[in-house]
Amino acid sequence: MKIKHSRQSHAKLAPAREALGIVHSLGDEFAAEVAALCAIEVTDAQWPEFLDHHIPVSEDAPTGRGRTTPVPGASS
Repeated sequence: MKIKHSRQSHAKLAPAREALGIVHSLGDEFAAEVAALCAIEVTDAQWPEFLDHHIPVSEDAPTGRGRTTPVPGASS
C-alpha cells in the first residue's frame, strides 16, 4: 500500500493502519500455531510413521542414497 504525502494523506492512514493490523494479527496467529506445533514431542518410533503417512515412498523406490538423490525431470 502506498500513500503519497499530501494535505489529505492523513485521511488515508486509518485504512492503512487497519490493513497493517490485520497482517500483524495474522502473523501473530501463525507464529503461535507454529510454536504450538514445535512444542509437540515426537518419539523416534512416531517419526517414521509420520513420514510414511505424509510422504509415502513406493515399494519400488530405490534404497539408500538413491532414495534421496533428485531425478532430473521428476516432479516434486
